[in-house]
Amino acid sequence: MSIQRVNGSNVLGLYKKSQNEVHQIKTEKTVAKDAVILSESGKIFQNALKSIKDAPDIRAAKVQQISDQIKAGKYQVSSEELSSKIVKGAFFDKSI
Repeated sequence: MSIQRVNGSNVLGLYKKSQNEVHQIKTEKTVAKDAVILSESGKIFQNALKSIKDAPDIRAAKVQQISDQIKAGKYQVSSEELSSKIVKGAFFDKSI
């Protein structure tokens, strides 16, 4: 009976090569793309949020004008304009 030497570095090299190929195949298959689909109410909310962010925080000139009118006792609110804005606000709240 004869015993032959096995080249250990050759076996180890083949094993590492096969492991790299398996790892490479696994990583290629796991690449995926993310997607986001917004519902209709989500789109409405997104548009409303964008409008709020784009609007200026305080209209200083308007605030000063109304403040001066109140101090002078000349501030008057149009009942038609007020009721129109209340109705528009009610419909806006329902859409959100």
